[in-house]
Amino acid sequence: MLMKILEPFAWILKTFSWTDGLDILVMTGVVYLGMKMIYEIRAERLFTGILILALGYWGSVSFNLVTVSSMLRQFFAIGVMVIVIVFQPELRRVLERFGRTKLSKVFLGFQSNEANVERSIETIEVLGCVCDIMARECTGALIVIKLMNPLEDVVRTGVVLDARITQELLLNIFFVNTPLHDGAVIISDDRVHAAGCILPLTQRIDIDQKYGTRHRAALGISEDSDALVLIVSEERGVISVAQKGRLEEMSGREQLCDYLRQKLILNNGKKQSLKDKFFGKVKATEAPAPNGQEVQIEGEGS
Repeated sequence: MLMKILEPFAWILKTFSWTDGLDILVMTGVVYLGMKMIYEIRAERLFTGILILALGYWGSVSFNLVTVSSMLRQFFAIGVMVIVIVFQPELRRVLERFGRTKLSKVFLGFQSNEANVERSIETIEVLGCVCDIMARECTGALIVIKLMNPLEDVVRTGVVLDARITQELLLNIFFVNTPLHDGAVIISDDRVHAAGCILPLTQRIDIDQKYGTRHRAALGISEDSDALVLIVSEERGVISVAQKGRLEEMSGREQLCDYLRQKLILNNGKKQSLKDKFFGKVKATEAPAPNGQEVQIEGEGS
């Protein structure tokens, strides 16, 4: 009896080849990415509705309900196009996120030279001083540091400055009642690229009530890109950092500078892309390891 039950499995094992394994692996990845996309665009209820309609179509065909099955068939014919149109912004963000996976970074990567490292160190010191001053004075601030992903959509919502980053410039931008103080500053290539920019708010609901709109905006842009965002709370005078949808509070200027050196210099200096390895690029200069301790707030928003 047991042998008869196992016979189909034995036949499958005999005929199973590496192409079958690859086929299963690819389909598993497709299903996983599809489910992840549904979760990312928050379309679980839509997906449930489609499943119910699919079951309704199967039932109408089984019971020979010609009118119902014909109507549902027409719906499914145009349904995919309707879904793409309705969820176009969300689908675009999800596909962009897939495009910046670790695999793409391995092949693209980027290298920093000594001049870039020195400029980044100077930028980090300026940002540390500015955030510390504004935290002590309870001046709200939102600073987005662009990494690899473009932020042109966000830049278009503000005023392009393209100015050298200085302590005086940043303090003037965020000074209360100035025209640009309510928006975000975009830092790109160690320069103040734009100010007064509007950021997308996170849609998460697991946000601690002590966090306000600035923190929600910081989480929103960190979910849509690989940018690193600095936030100074106007109410509490606390410095926070957002990246990859996670929020971390800093204990002060020293920890913030250590964190930025780790993220902007040390990590980038350590990583070398396959492209550069094949073409024999020189290994990037590494910065000293930070000695600050990070305070992580998992699962909380702004």
